[in-house]
Amino acid sequence: MWLGKVCSKLCRITEHKNYDGKTVYLWLVLSLSFALRLWLSTLGNNWDLDSYWIVSELFGEGLAPYGFTDRYNYGPVWFVVLGILRKFLQIIGSDNISSLHALVAALVSLADCGMALYLFRTVGLSASVFFALNPISLLISGYHSQFDAIPISIGILSCVLVSRSRAGRYHDCVLGAVLLGFSLATKHILIFFPFWLWACLQNAPRKFRLTVLFVPYIVFGVTLLPFLIDPSSMKGVLQNVFAYRSRSGSGLTALAIEFCLQWAHVGVANLQQISFLVFTISMLGVGLYPALRATREISPMEAYYCYLICLVAFSVAMADQYLAIPLVALSATIHRPILLAYLALGAFLLLSSQDNVLGISHWNVGGVEYCHIQLVLLCCLFGFSQSRWPRRASC
Repeated sequence: MWLGKVCSKLCRITEHKNYDGKTVYLWLVLSLSFALRLWLSTLGNNWDLDSYWIVSELFGEGLAPYGFTDRYNYGPVWFVVLGILRKFLQIIGSDNISSLHALVAALVSLADCGMALYLFRTVGLSASVFFALNPISLLISGYHSQFDAIPISIGILSCVLVSRSRAGRYHDCVLGAVLLGFSLATKHILIFFPFWLWACLQNAPRKFRLTVLFVPYIVFGVTLLPFLIDPSSMKGVLQNVFAYRSRSGSGLTALAIEFCLQWAHVGVANLQQISFLVFTISMLGVGLYPALRATREISPMEAYYCYLICLVAFSVAMADQYLAIPLVALSATIHRPILLAYLALGAFLLLSSQDNVLGISHWNVGGVEYCHIQLVLLCCLFGFSQSRWPRRASC
């Protein structure tokens, strides 16, 4: 029954009243983007696909990945999905890593198409087309086949339901909170976002605010509970999920803290822990800001777009797949010049990385680093807050 409700909500979200030439053009663009992603998945495999293959083999043997490999850093939903895809390949007699790559790329591409449809419904055709065809999304979803688009798209649906709950529909609030927990159980990109939703609903009944704050973490915890009972799996969850740090020190926050400490001639041994603490304070501080300073409630979708930008802008560590996280937010909110600057820098970094579709591992990137990407995002964040978050009148 609950699955039927989710499907009906999704249909209402993506429907559009004007079935004209724009709609036909959109479906052509989505078909092209889907085909491009699938084609890119045929050009080779990388570390992520090797990890997916290992995890799917463990699933086939009835084993949880947390206790047997350190190459799985996500919630339990994704390894179940990988196991199901692997079973399907075995049934059709195509059990190889290239076929798994194609299936993963197809699944992630469907999530991308869903977000493009949402942008078409809420923003317009140009935002939808940009999101569907920009090279960062094509490379991350197609060649790299990183699945960040799946939890992000689930988060969008969660925000839509929570937005509708502000009309007094508590069941929408509960369903939205459960979906947010399901997103965390897939990949915990939105780990701080329940606090942001809590701040958005400052004028809502208390039970609405407590629901969006606690239910997502409860759902996440319940999905992890079977693995926390087993000692070997519990150690893997704590080390490889919660304590995992990707390329620590490569983010703008860590570099800024290191620069300030060097300028002050202060030596700190645990720079990683300090950087993560500053990152956490930044994410929670920006999220709670609307509840303290705005003259009206900030909508969940406004907060969600801001969250995705902040997550990458303040990150203490950076990796290729992070570049795709804020794209749906940038497509919906930011003016074209800044958007094109982010796109150019991001695509250049992807193509010049050691693991890229061109197979070239040592391009001269001319000093372009992830921190430059984060500086662009900070500019986007400033413009976003100035144009969309009203201030309280001064006394």
